[in-house]
Amino acid sequence: MMVNELYNDEENEIKLKQSKYIICPICTEICLINLNDYRIIFSNCRNGHRFTKIMLDEYFYFQKIDESKIICDKCLGEDKRNKNEVNNNLFYKCFTCNINLCPLCKNKHDKILLIINYDNKNYHCNEHGERYISHCKECMKDLCDSCRYDDKHYSSNHQVSFLYEFIKRKENIMNDLLLNIN
Repeated sequence: MMVNELYNDEENEIKLKQSKYIICPICTEICLINLNDYRIIFSNCRNGHRFTKIMLDEYFYFQKIDESKIICDKCLGEDKRNKNEVNNNLFYKCFTCNINLCPLCKNKHDKILLIINYDNKNYHCNEHGERYISHCKECMKDLCDSCRYDDKHYSSNHQVSFLYEFIKRKENIMNDLLLNIN
């Protein structure tokens, strides 16, 4: 499960959940954070937002998601289902059509299109639907195999790093820390 239930606001009956990832307070897309003088700066989300001067103790307030706002783009009229009201909060994203789907609409949607679990949408390229394998430091963008060979990254002097190299370095650092602790 991507998020953990945080609390139920009885006045509005809205269930807000704590995000598993660091998200932009404006658009809830994954973003980066920097700390400066006990304040948090959110930046580099997919939409280019920058949100500044949040105190450390306010961090969790800005990391809540209202899953009732994640709605199925195929349901008709007032009966549109949202992620909060479907069984097990199971929702999907079609990368071909760039729409969100509830389980019922997913079953009716074209089977040859690329449809993934909504909670895994941050691991796949919006353009090609492939898993991310690298990151361009100049563009600050994750890249799938198809994006990586785009002229913008491949033939220019952009520094592209592979995610498995990052993971390997992280594992080595963790092992070194464990050795030092022991």
